[in-house]
Amino acid sequence: MDVLLMLLVSVLCISSPVHSDNCEYDCRNFGRPSKVCGKCLCVNHTGDLCELDDPSVDIVVASTNIFLGLSFNIMCAISDAAGFGIIANKVEFFKGAEEPAYMLQDGSKCSEHNNIPGYKAKCGKGTDDVDSDDKLYTLQIALVKEDDATNWSCKIDYSDIAIPPSKRLRIPGK
Repeated sequence: MDVLLMLLVSVLCISSPVHSDNCEYDCRNFGRPSKVCGKCLCVNHTGDLCELDDPSVDIVVASTNIFLGLSFNIMCAISDAAGFGIIANKVEFFKGAEEPAYMLQDGSKCSEHNNIPGYKAKCGKGTDDVDSDDKLYTLQIALVKEDDATNWSCKIDYSDIAIPPSKRLRIPGK
């Protein structure tokens, strides 16, 4: 009786229309077919194009020390980023609460937007390929001023992605 019951359960699972083994579906950009035929498991999608499942965002600087009158680069690195930009998305840099610059990733095209003179947005590595797993965005401070010694952060517009901790830049001796 137990063998017969196991055989019946196996047959039902195999013939079930919601069992993923019976459904061939191509979820591009690292999406995974769900147990329902024709659906992808992913955070956001357009048709069968999945966006990110769980990327990580980090603000990167060579040093937290900045020097008056010199240029300085702050980078926003996104890893596990394949698919980022299938739906247009902003990468924003913040100086405290101000937004000096941002980039817009729209598919394999990255555009640079500068809001405050003296700060320049730069699209970097991986931003020309929507399927790139690593993307790097840079904010260049043309000439460091005293008020640049503050908290800096970057963020992307994904509701389930936390804003990474900010970096506090400082002028040595002040």
